[in-house]
Amino acid sequence: MLEWLKEIVEFSFALFGLVLFILFILSKELGYFAGKFIRRRGLVDPEADLGFLVGAMLGLLSFLLGITLLIAYTEYQQRDVAVLGEANSIGSAWLIAGAQADDKGAPIQRLLENYTRVRISVINDARTPEKKSELLQRTGVLQKEMWLAAADIAKQTPTAVSASLLNALTKVFDNSVLQRKAFDRRIPTSVAQLLEISALLVLFGTGLHLSLRAKRFVLMTSLLSFLLVGIIVIIVDFSRPYQGPISVNPDPLVWALNDMRAEK
Repeated sequence: MLEWLKEIVEFSFALFGLVLFILFILSKELGYFAGKFIRRRGLVDPEADLGFLVGAMLGLLSFLLGITLLIAYTEYQQRDVAVLGEANSIGSAWLIAGAQADDKGAPIQRLLENYTRVRISVINDARTPEKKSELLQRTGVLQKEMWLAAADIAKQTPTAVSASLLNALTKVFDNSVLQRKAFDRRIPTSVAQLLEISALLVLFGTGLHLSLRAKRFVLMTSLLSFLLVGIIVIIVDFSRPYQGPISVNPDPLVWALNDMRAEK
């Protein structure tokens, strides 16, 4: 994505879409007036037809849009899977903590409940870098507290059950890293920039071709611009899990938390 457009996305998705739409319309109009200039100067054969070239450009753009959308949606699915995996590991660790002798795992169960709440907040509330950093710091503090408590249990009663608690907590911590990696993954900047520049060039070529044919088709070219903007906004939305209307559902973690409360 062009750097200044990236700043607009951070501020508002709606504004980003509007600015992109205006850029596409301007690009088409620029192509149209370039065609008029060429026609008046007689710099091109009046019978020349650039339709096949514009069609080829639209085909290439469609291919690029499809590939990029697939990549963005795949990343969205990976985030969804990461949340489910983390919820499952937390639920398993909570059960194993409850199986410790003499109810020694009860403090860890309480910590896991608080931990789950924090992990839900990471998905729902990490809208700014500051808030995200705060929630990740709280995650790290709770992980340390749970590990120290589990290590004490393992030292006092070194059994297979206490060892399994350490293994379960290790999976919880590993899954938090996997989830963070999945949420931080983005469409490469170079790919986003190529997509935007390609769309601008295609609309320029479309305007140029229509001008050389002495046609305008304002409504249809505007609809084309609108559709391109819609697809690009969706791709950007998929690539920004902490912003925009398309977000990962934290329900698996909510279900895990509800199960913990129900077992009390």
